[in-house]
Amino acid sequence: MSWSCLFLTFYLIFSSFCFSLEKIDLRESSQQESVEKEELFVRRIIEFWKDGELTIVQKQVKEFFESYPKSLYIDQLKVLLAESYIKEKKYTLALSYFNQINDPEQKNKVFLNKLQCYHNLEKYTDLFDELYPLIIKGGQIDPAISYYYAETCYRFALQDNKKELLLEAIAFFSRLKG
Repeated sequence: MSWSCLFLTFYLIFSSFCFSLEKIDLRESSQQESVEKEELFVRRIIEFWKDGELTIVQKQVKEFFESYPKSLYIDQLKVLLAESYIKEKKYTLALSYFNQINDPEQKNKVFLNKLQCYHNLEKYTDLFDELYPLIIKGGQIDPAISYYYAETCYRFALQDNKKELLLEAIAFFSRLKG
């Protein structure tokens, strides 16, 4: 093979490699720009939250969901949206967003708020379904969980006229005294 053929082959391979690198750089640049826009959008939503602009927060979060449906911030923004609805006493809407959260860490963070929604909506069956597995497990129980469980047992005792549920409610209410 002559030097000129070798040089030409090397040139073609090198130039196509450089062209590939340019395409990768453009994609990475475009992705970086998209991530920056996404983060800016989230920061703007947080500022509206801090300012107490709940209506704007709700609108902006829903726009974010449409613009970035695969974002890593989706669950955190569902929490924020649900919390905004709690502040407005729109518990059914809050529950709908709490129930859409997939991240286990976020689910744990909002668990008591979710219980609060069920309680305020007087959805004692749903409240019981959330609480009972924790009560069965035993161990150290958060006072708020004890309260919601006692309240649920009390409501069921009144509704069904069952003495054992009333005794269960009294036992859990008495734990709250400390």
